[in-house]
Amino acid sequence: MINLLNITQNHINNLMNFHKTNLDNPFNDNQINDILSIITNIIKKDEMIINNKKEIPKNTLYLFNLISNYQTAYIKSKKEYKTIRINTLESLGKGNKKRIQKLEDNKNTIDDKSQSQDKRIIAYFENIILEPIIKGNQKYANLILSFAFIYKDIILSIFHLLFKYNKDILRIAKKMDESLEFFEYTYLAPSKIVNSITILIYLFIKENTNISKQENLKFTKNIINIYFPINAPILRKDFLDNDIYCAGIYNSLPIFQWNTSTTNKIYYNDENIKQYQKFTDKIFNELGILKYILIVTLSKNLSKDDRNTIINQTINIKNMINNLPTTYLKSQFKLNGLLYKKPKKTFKYYLLLPISLIFTKFVALVTKFTLR
Repeated sequence: MINLLNITQNHINNLMNFHKTNLDNPFNDNQINDILSIITNIIKKDEMIINNKKEIPKNTLYLFNLISNYQTAYIKSKKEYKTIRINTLESLGKGNKKRIQKLEDNKNTIDDKSQSQDKRIIAYFENIILEPIIKGNQKYANLILSFAFIYKDIILSIFHLLFKYNKDILRIAKKMDESLEFFEYTYLAPSKIVNSITILIYLFIKENTNISKQENLKFTKNIINIYFPINAPILRKDFLDNDIYCAGIYNSLPIFQWNTSTTNKIYYNDENIKQYQKFTDKIFNELGILKYILIVTLSKNLSKDDRNTIINQTINIKNMINNLPTTYLKSQFKLNGLLYKKPKKTFKYYLLLPISLIFTKFVALVTKFTLR
């Protein structure tokens, strides 16, 4: 049973110091105090995490960090920050002309053995996601991107533990990570960033507190109207009754949107889910014998049932896709990366492997790019 403690001013001070020292912070001290005051009106007791021997209220920190992250993304979407978004998918605009040129340039790089292996690897990974975008399969591409950015830190840290002496694999992993820099900013309206944080605040409060739906709605509206007044959406009690989907990535954050279509009320249909499942199966099969090496390495401390779950991939991908914002909230990857330097050997981390198989793709590339 989790031990909850009353949040004190000392806890708040610890949280503020931790955030200002370790995380991006778009707010001034007065704004931080105001936001934390609003949060602690609904989260009065919290689980404490220890950092440098100091107690920090966990859910309070996570919620504040969530608001802070999306506020940063929102600020960076403004015109004056355009220079930081060059050499990204957003900079290619809406149409396909520049995207096709980028795809062809990457293909030439991949086939050109006079190019450095690093450039060829990065180009290869970029094209995995560029191709479905150009073909008009934006849903599929955004699914790959959403899981990629949700889990990349955890998955990469696991592979650094497993293959710490294999320089080829670690090098390709690093280049794979660098390839995602191109997709850190996709073409999105600032209003969608605000919609995303609206969804996430509401769901976070719903999942982690016992307050009523009405109080939650009031809290969410309050935060949004204060800090995102220009693009604040009009919220009704049923605003989350529609399907939620990933509309893209901004400042490395998944951007969620509610489905407004009146003709297709189900956003991710069975065909979309089958396509993504086929993609993950294909990558998993490409690992060949390495798949079983991974399983043996990972499963030393697991039960037989848990081991079989990994081998048979019985994770409900459909459920994860249909609950993407909740999947993201549960990962809290950036914050967890700071608080827990190494992934713990628990089943929940190993279950991430088949979900994020975009990140095991590099294993199959060792031969492709290092033995030529």
